[in-house]
Amino acid sequence: MTERKTIQEGYYVVFKRDDHSKVFQICKKKHIFFEKAKIAGEQLIGQHYGSRFTVEKGQLIPVVVTKTSINVAIAREEDGMSGKDNRGLVGSEENQKLSHEEIIKMKEEGVCGQAIVEKLIEQSETFKTKTEFSQEKYIKKKSKRHILEFRVLEPNAHHLLDVFKQSPMKICNLRADSLSQLLCYGSVMAGATIAVVESCHGLVLGSVMERMGGLGKVIHLFPGNDMNRHVVSYFNFSEEHMQILYEFPLNKLAELECSTDNTRVCSENLPLCTEVTEKTEKPKVLEDCDSAVEQDDEKKMETECVDIPDDVVKNRSPADSKKEADTSRNGSTKEDIAMKKADEAMDEDGSVQEEEGRKRKAQELKEADKESRKQIKTERSNKAAEILKGRLIDSLIIAAKYHPATLLQRLLPYVPPSRPVVVFSQHKEPLVECYNLVQEKNLGIQRRLSETWYREYQVLPSRTHPQMSMSGTGGYLLTFTTVTDS
Repeated sequence: MTERKTIQEGYYVVFKRDDHSKVFQICKKKHIFFEKAKIAGEQLIGQHYGSRFTVEKGQLIPVVVTKTSINVAIAREEDGMSGKDNRGLVGSEENQKLSHEEIIKMKEEGVCGQAIVEKLIEQSETFKTKTEFSQEKYIKKKSKRHILEFRVLEPNAHHLLDVFKQSPMKICNLRADSLSQLLCYGSVMAGATIAVVESCHGLVLGSVMERMGGLGKVIHLFPGNDMNRHVVSYFNFSEEHMQILYEFPLNKLAELECSTDNTRVCSENLPLCTEVTEKTEKPKVLEDCDSAVEQDDEKKMETECVDIPDDVVKNRSPADSKKEADTSRNGSTKEDIAMKKADEAMDEDGSVQEEEGRKRKAQELKEADKESRKQIKTERSNKAAEILKGRLIDSLIIAAKYHPATLLQRLLPYVPPSRPVVVFSQHKEPLVECYNLVQEKNLGIQRRLSETWYREYQVLPSRTHPQMSMSGTGGYLLTFTTVTDS
């Protein structure tokens, strides 16, 4: 039996309460705001994924079994009363003796939500005459309002899809059934080389990486500089797991095609690299510094002490003798005071220069780190280009909001024969055009354009029916296998 994973600082977690889910990053010094509750992040560090909590006075309290269901069962056994139907019930505010002001006062006094729900049940005049179904519905409604109970889940493809239920357009209306078929038809498995084009904020890309388990290669093809895959960080992948991910911009496909067709022609159009010679001219800034140093040396030579002849001393003026007398009384002249001030200013300038030197060194280290990251990124991009030119891709997955026909025409030459291709779109018309394109140019066999029929059901005794609120469609899928035109 595998051990349950614990939450660490910097990890992402999913808070799930009924049908509402939200993702957060755990930090010690930050608070989490969920359903009008303020929770300190340090309380979750060390807890297990899948745990259930309730919040009382800003503190997390573990929940093993729902308390309200136990109390209600006990109350039913003691009273033994529940109505046969609700025909005699009349909806009125007078049915509840507990006023809104009293509920607010109980919350201010620190009374827990469980006690408030029990008090509401006691003060309700019509609760005992309701049917069991109505009683459960009443308890569920009041518990949802006064008791904050939720689960802390580990982020994965299924849980992150629930996070985007409130805004499905961000992931092109992708549903769990469509994502599962996308991964299945794409033959996503450990050790494979998968090319992915997606505009779902990285959800499809993260799902592919999660299924591969850190083995194989994933090439992320993105348009221009718009990588936009922040959802991948929600999966809490390790650094070793992230090493399977390679990036290649789609705007460089033209250069790749040029190098594949004719390497010489392409190399003539590219700018030549300039050789760096050992003998370089001294920069103008260094020349200015050298001239400034020479001028300072000349000034120092002028201010050096020299021996004064005796005849010059005898011909001193009365002002000089007076100046000497002032020097003997005060111990220093105005020139000495000025020199001291100049020395202090020099010391201050020296400290400022030291501070500037430290800042300059930190900036140089930062630029060096940035340059090393850029070099690693370039190397990985070149590796992805080699995989594409060598036609080493095992499958191609496209789930983008833009028209997929152009992408297919540009990317299919890099996919070897007998490889699966899966294209997802939230609209049917672009995939119909792609289907006709593949059929006319004999690019693939086993062509299939499908839409998943998916419905959620409420399964309860004597009341099983489809959910009243659900998505109308989960998008469309085009699948086929590549072949060579003989």
